[in-house]
Amino acid sequence: MGMMEERKDWAANRASHAKRMFEQTSNPYYLIEALAATSIGDFLPPDWALALLLKGVERAWVQANIDGDEISLDKALGLRTKRGGSPPRRSAKRLSAEDAVFHLVKNIHACFDLSIPDACEIVYHSVDKEFAEGMDEVLWKPKRHSKFSDEDLNRLGITREKYDEIEESEKNISRKIVESDSSPDAVKEKLRLFDWWNVFRGERLGYGLDQLIDRYYRVGSKRVFPHGKVSEKLMLFFEGSRLLDHPELCATKVRPSARPGERYVSESALTHLGMRSDFHAFHKKFNIKNR
Repeated sequence: MGMMEERKDWAANRASHAKRMFEQTSNPYYLIEALAATSIGDFLPPDWALALLLKGVERAWVQANIDGDEISLDKALGLRTKRGGSPPRRSAKRLSAEDAVFHLVKNIHACFDLSIPDACEIVYHSVDKEFAEGMDEVLWKPKRHSKFSDEDLNRLGITREKYDEIEESEKNISRKIVESDSSPDAVKEKLRLFDWWNVFRGERLGYGLDQLIDRYYRVGSKRVFPHGKVSEKLMLFFEGSRLLDHPELCATKVRPSARPGERYVSESALTHLGMRSDFHAFHKKFNIKNR
């Protein structure tokens, strides 16, 4: 898949996620996320998001003419935080992290022979690979590049002082990203220690395993797994096969690999689990390795 196709695939998935999360939470951040994702993917904006945006523009314009104030789309769209409330962006990050956990718990419980509390525990203690990948791309880390020799820098046309200045600037940018991040303190501490490949999904939730189990029964179990035109059960089985064929998706340890042709070194959290009989038959018949 080329870069353009990957970008469009990412954008389509992000826009779909934003629509579903907006329907579940009414958080206006997901409206902005859907519009941004479709712009990045070079798609037409979805009708539902465009309609809400235009309604917000109308409210902002009317209010500005009534009050004589400047036009404020933030206020009209609900993006401005009320006193004592959680900013929509921060709330959306927490809700999305929780939604991903709920879906993984449901996926594992549907495919493997274990209880819901056991599925919650596995997911709670698994590495959040997508979060780690994102941090790996934007944060400075030790040994990101080998230390350049003076000869190397001369070939690049840069002085040692300028190189050190650039490196210090990258460090400062990373510090600002970490300190402004809305993650729980345990996660931020790992970011400060350059240890994002050891951030677990449960840590990103900011609450304990018992609360996850309770919230899954009350909230997560009632959510429908996105399944397109096939049944939810069939989609769960497809995704269960992906979990087996790509162990980094639910792993106790994950690291980028330096070996050619290998993206990750990981230890799956599902290795020793028995499959449910109907999923076992599906996986044996429709193994989708490398999909």
